[in-house]
Amino acid sequence: MGQSYSTTGSHLGFSAIPTALQHIDRYRTGLNPQPLLPVELSVRIFLVLDPLSLLTAAQSCSLWNRTINHSWNIWKHHCCSLCCRTHVDKDRQDGYSWKNFHRSVLKRDWLSGRYSDVSSADELRDVTMISLDAESWGEILQAELDR
Repeated sequence: MGQSYSTTGSHLGFSAIPTALQHIDRYRTGLNPQPLLPVELSVRIFLVLDPLSLLTAAQSCSLWNRTINHSWNIWKHHCCSLCCRTHVDKDRQDGYSWKNFHRSVLKRDWLSGRYSDVSSADELRDVTMISLDAESWGEILQAELDR
């Protein structure tokens, strides 16, 4: 017959710690396993995730979504990796959140003429383009016309 497993962990001397089987049972019954992880520990884990993993984790439950989306500290190093710390601090003073920061960097690059003299699509291979509003594109077009 099949092997039986203790769901209390008492055979290991950890009766207060739920085992993996209990987590699976809670998941199967629709209970959210996330509250078993303290928010402080969740934040420490989120600090080492890449942006795509953070966005995926934010979709898993409402608490993680709020924690990830409203924590500047979680996103700060990702924003700083896009440009110098001075620009990050200035954008924060101007009211940009991490969600708008990449948009700000892209707009700044367009306005500075970084993409004015592109000879092939290969030059833009590593550039992540995101949508900008009509007002931003108007400013960019005017800057191009003024060059």
